[in-house]
Amino acid sequence: MSADQTSIDVVTLSIIHNHLVNICREMGVAMMRTAYSTMFNEGLDFSCVIFNRKGEMIAQAEFCPAQLGAIQFMVGWTIEELGIENFEPGDVVIHNDPYRGGCHMPEHMVLMPVYVADRLWGFVANIGHVSEIGGMAPGSFAATSTEVYQEGLRLPPVKIMRRGEYVKDIWRIILANHRTPDNTWGDFHAMIGSLKIAERRLLDLLNEYGADFVDQATKELMDHAERWMRAEIRQIPDGEYTFEDCMEDDGVT
Repeated sequence: MSADQTSIDVVTLSIIHNHLVNICREMGVAMMRTAYSTMFNEGLDFSCVIFNRKGEMIAQAEFCPAQLGAIQFMVGWTIEELGIENFEPGDVVIHNDPYRGGCHMPEHMVLMPVYVADRLWGFVANIGHVSEIGGMAPGSFAATSTEVYQEGLRLPPVKIMRRGEYVKDIWRIILANHRTPDNTWGDFHAMIGSLKIAERRLLDLLNEYGADFVDQATKELMDHAERWMRAEIRQIPDGEYTFEDCMEDDGVT
């Protein structure tokens, strides 16, 4: 990155970038070590991400990249449906609806806002494959399902913690619809615990460099990524490109 493309020196920008990525990595390690299910602690079927206040992804760790495409849209839906003005410190939102940007329904996103002096700076979030969410078959994978209602409990963006307190009625509904509620309880608490760790680490960074400075650094990092992507696309010759592949039978039709 040349000096005329950034107002922050390259060394400082790299330090902030790596700090953000390592926060995401620490989130993942916390989930792996505290979750109940092997989906998390052995399969590593999760991803950990930091977003700015607009819902733009600014950092992620190297766990399950397939989920990173979906979580961007899930966060956008969450902000749109709940309203950015309705978040408060200590809130935690859960969401797994494939019609609101999600993956398949076992993959739940859990999100927490991060505040600096009562000002929303951004969000920490993770998404993970919960091993049992109800539906017509144990494990919530039914090859013969023909509609989404057979796949398990579908959750639009909803708060499961409000100002640091559990929303017990929502928890009771969720756990009552899962065949292995103890496992679900443990995995969700692993996800929430990792968000609290990420919040602390992110606040350390924001207090060290200043929230506005880190905000500017993340904007420059995104601009840098955009320039790289545009440069790669420019190398592709103009023209029409086609691709064909085969898809397995859906097991029903």
